[in-house]
Amino acid sequence: MEVSRRGEQVMMKKQKDETKVSRQGRAGRKNYTASFRRTCRIIFWLALAVINVFSPCGKAGIIIDHESVNEINNIPAHWISEAQKMLLNIPGESHSEAHRVGLILLKAIPGYEKFDASISTVPEAPTDAHLRITSYYRNEQNNNFRESAGEEDFWTSVRAVNMMQQHLTYMEDHSNPVHAFGFAWCWDMVISSPGGVEDPVYKVKWAGVTYDLNGVNHGIWGLDDEDNALTGNELNLGVYLNAVDTYNANFPETVTFFTTGTVDGYTGENGYQGYLKNEYIRAYVRNSADKVLFDYADILCYDDNGAQTTRTWTDRWDESHEFPFIASANLGDGSIGHIGQAGAVRLAKALWVLMARVAGWDGCPAVKGDFNGDCQVDLTDLVILTDCWISDAGNSYCDQVCDIAPEQSDGIVSFEDFALFSGSWMSQSCSDIARSDFSGDCAVEWLDLGLFSDTWLSGQGESNWNASCDLSPAEGDGRIDFYDFVVLAGDWQQ
Repeated sequence: MEVSRRGEQVMMKKQKDETKVSRQGRAGRKNYTASFRRTCRIIFWLALAVINVFSPCGKAGIIIDHESVNEINNIPAHWISEAQKMLLNIPGESHSEAHRVGLILLKAIPGYEKFDASISTVPEAPTDAHLRITSYYRNEQNNNFRESAGEEDFWTSVRAVNMMQQHLTYMEDHSNPVHAFGFAWCWDMVISSPGGVEDPVYKVKWAGVTYDLNGVNHGIWGLDDEDNALTGNELNLGVYLNAVDTYNANFPETVTFFTTGTVDGYTGENGYQGYLKNEYIRAYVRNSADKVLFDYADILCYDDNGAQTTRTWTDRWDESHEFPFIASANLGDGSIGHIGQAGAVRLAKALWVLMARVAGWDGCPAVKGDFNGDCQVDLTDLVILTDCWISDAGNSYCDQVCDIAPEQSDGIVSFEDFALFSGSWMSQSCSDIARSDFSGDCAVEWLDLGLFSDTWLSGQGESNWNASCDLSPAEGDGRIDFYDFVVLAGDWQQ
């Protein structure tokens, strides 16, 4: 009996010791896991610091395309008012007419009267009454303003670039700076028969014309310096891109925007190689942090119902290539810069979005009471409202910005406007909510990083798991790790 009891005590002690060891083991593993997570979190923060130091800062690139057309209805009144202080200068030849006439057609459409614009020959003096648009530019050689500008005037030579820079300097020196500046292509990309040696990558022969200021046509042209041997021409699309970059570098107060070429009149190989040139411009802008593109071609290849028109070309190897072409509704009768009224109005709507973005609008939809257009209704807006309080009709700024009730306005800023304003107090909006905006405040910043770091290396089912932070892949993988962090880093400060 004594032996049996002693044996039981030994067994119980052994089990107790084993339990103690087991608990110590689990605790050790738990401490190790916690330590590992702390170490990874330190690495995580260091990685973000590196991203902050080396990532490009400043204004993000802006692309105005067919999706921008309907965004005109989202522009806050404040940014419409700011755009109406600006001068838009689009030198070009016959196709440039559609930009100007479209703006006049737009303001005659019911509901768009507030988008007031004025066409001028010699650039109109500064005003806050309407957006000013002109195709004219200063020709220092002849000491006058000229209307027509082809590729020879804008980008095909150093002399052309210098001439346009003299124009921008003249405007600045006379206190009438150009706020947005861009070239309206004619058929320069697509006209003439394709020739030279077939491009081994794209399976096309290049087309187009490249005149200089001496009236000499250097002929067909390709995308970059590698294509010069194929075309026999030292000019290529890269020269145009460099010209726009030069204008932006030397005139930082003027936004010189890139533009795509025409999409009417030319199909087949001409049309397809024109599409490749447009795609080259798009890629160049997308790969930057601060460039601006007005995608003329894309805007016109979609109709108002969102349907895209395309054409097909079969190359010499019997391979088919589909590419966008102007929608028939936008082509119309071709009486306005080779397109119709519908196409011109689409360009005009997109131009207003462009100018609002250039003025400072970040693309977030309008919120009633957001008078300064910063996507939230706060004390700054209250100050603006009080400055306009009980103002009568005739104060253009107050009428347009603060007279928000009733819907059609009543010509006075009063309690009815204040009631609508108070209903929007502290509300905000985002144009495109990033997946990494966990806090929902329309920005991916330190608060979101803090929320993300709390879930770091957690798995589905764990106490600190948050499904919103499982960003990669898109459907999630049940774990918060560096793949998710990469998505957050890409959204950072958007």
